[in-house]
Amino acid sequence: MKPTVFISGKIPAIAYEMLSRQFDVTMHDDLRLLSKGEIFEGLKDKDALLSLLSDSIDADIIAGSLNLKVIANYGAGFNNIDVTAATARGIPVTNTPIVSTDATAELT
Repeated sequence: MKPTVFISGKIPAIAYEMLSRQFDVTMHDDLRLLSKGEIFEGLKDKDALLSLLSDSIDADIIAGSLNLKVIANYGAGFNNIDVTAATARGIPVTNTPIVSTDATAELT
Protein backbone atom coordinates (compact mmCIF):
# COMPACT_ATOMS: atom_id res chain seq x y z
CA MET A 1 0.00 0.00 0.00
CA LYS A 2 1.39 3.40 -1.05
CA PRO A 3 1.59 6.33 1.36
CA THR A 4 -1.14 8.91 0.74
CA VAL A 5 -0.65 12.54 -0.28
CA PHE A 6 -3.09 15.42 -0.50
CA ILE A 7 -2.15 18.24 -2.88
CA SER A 8 -4.11 21.37 -2.04
CA GLY A 9 -3.94 22.93 -5.50
CA LYS A 10 -3.18 22.30 -9.12
CA ILE A 11 0.45 21.48 -9.91
CA PRO A 12 2.07 20.71 -13.27
CA ALA A 13 1.08 17.35 -14.79
CA ILE A 14 4.67 16.07 -14.79
CA ALA A 15 4.97 16.69 -11.03
CA TYR A 16 1.64 14.96 -10.41
CA GLU A 17 2.72 11.99 -12.52
CA MET A 18 6.04 11.67 -10.70
CA LEU A 19 4.36 11.74 -7.29
CA SER A 20 1.73 9.24 -8.42
CA ARG A 21 4.42 6.65 -9.09
CA GLN A 22 5.35 6.51 -5.41
CA PHE A 23 2.21 7.74 -3.63
CA ASP A 24 -1.56 7.47 -3.69
CA VAL A 25 -2.26 11.10 -4.65
CA THR A 26 -5.41 13.17 -4.23
CA MET A 27 -5.17 16.62 -5.81
CA HIS A 28 -7.49 19.60 -5.74
CA ASP A 29 -7.42 20.04 -9.51
CA ASP A 30 -8.65 23.60 -9.68
CA LEU A 31 -7.26 27.12 -9.43
CA ARG A 32 -9.81 28.02 -6.75
CA LEU A 33 -8.23 28.28 -3.32
CA LEU A 34 -9.50 25.82 -0.72
CA SER A 35 -11.08 26.91 2.52
CA LYS A 36 -9.64 25.77 5.83
CA GLY A 37 -12.43 23.20 6.12
CA GLU A 38 -11.71 21.84 2.65
CA ILE A 39 -8.01 21.46 3.42
CA PHE A 40 -8.86 19.72 6.68
CA GLU A 41 -11.25 17.37 4.86
CA GLY A 42 -8.69 16.68 2.11
CA LEU A 43 -6.12 15.69 4.71
CA LYS A 44 -8.36 13.13 6.39
CA ASP A 45 -6.33 9.91 6.66
CA LYS A 46 -3.48 11.33 4.51
CA ASP A 47 0.19 10.81 5.31
CA ALA A 48 1.51 13.91 3.57
CA LEU A 49 0.46 17.36 2.43
CA LEU A 50 1.80 19.22 -0.57
CA SER A 51 0.52 22.74 0.02
CA LEU A 52 0.65 25.87 -2.08
CA LEU A 53 2.03 29.17 -0.77
CA SER A 54 -1.50 30.57 -0.86
CA ASP A 55 -2.74 27.96 1.67
CA SER A 56 -2.70 28.75 5.35
CA ILE A 57 -1.71 25.58 7.20
CA ASP A 58 -2.34 26.54 10.80
CA ALA A 59 -2.12 24.74 14.13
CA ASP A 60 -5.76 23.59 13.91
CA ILE A 61 -5.21 21.85 10.57
CA ILE A 62 -1.98 20.27 11.79
CA ALA A 63 -3.51 19.10 15.09
CA GLY A 64 -6.55 17.66 13.37
CA SER A 65 -4.61 15.69 10.76
CA LEU A 66 -3.74 12.66 12.85
CA ASN A 67 -1.93 10.65 10.14
CA LEU A 68 0.10 13.59 8.82
CA LYS A 69 3.83 12.82 8.70
CA VAL A 70 5.23 15.57 6.44
CA ILE A 71 4.24 18.94 5.00
CA ALA A 72 5.90 19.97 1.73
CA ASN A 73 5.34 23.51 0.53
CA TYR A 74 5.20 23.98 -3.24
CA GLY A 75 7.23 27.18 -3.19
CA ALA A 76 10.32 28.85 -1.79
CA GLY A 77 8.78 30.10 1.43
CA PHE A 78 7.00 28.50 4.35
CA ASN A 79 5.55 31.44 6.26
CA ASN A 80 2.07 30.09 5.44
CA ILE A 81 2.69 27.03 7.63
CA ASP A 82 2.68 26.98 11.42
CA VAL A 83 6.13 25.41 11.67
CA THR A 84 6.04 25.56 15.48
CA ALA A 85 2.85 23.44 15.58
CA ALA A 86 4.29 21.01 13.03
CA THR A 87 7.55 20.69 14.96
CA ALA A 88 5.65 20.04 18.20
CA ARG A 89 4.00 17.06 16.46
CA GLY A 90 7.31 15.85 14.97
CA ILE A 91 6.17 16.72 11.43
CA PRO A 92 8.94 17.98 9.16
CA VAL A 93 8.17 20.97 6.93
CA THR A 94 9.93 21.29 3.60
CA ASN A 95 9.95 23.85 0.83
CA THR A 96 11.67 24.44 -2.50
CA PRO A 97 14.29 27.10 -1.82
CA ILE A 98 16.22 28.75 -4.63
CA VAL A 99 13.54 27.68 -7.14
CA SER A 100 13.04 31.21 -8.41
CA THR A 101 16.51 32.68 -7.84
CA ASP A 102 17.65 32.52 -11.48
CA ALA A 103 14.35 33.78 -12.87
CA THR A 104 14.33 36.69 -10.41
CA ALA A 105 17.91 37.61 -11.30
CA GLU A 106 17.19 37.40 -15.02
CA LEU A 107 14.09 39.57 -14.67
CA THR A 108 16.01 42.17 -12.71
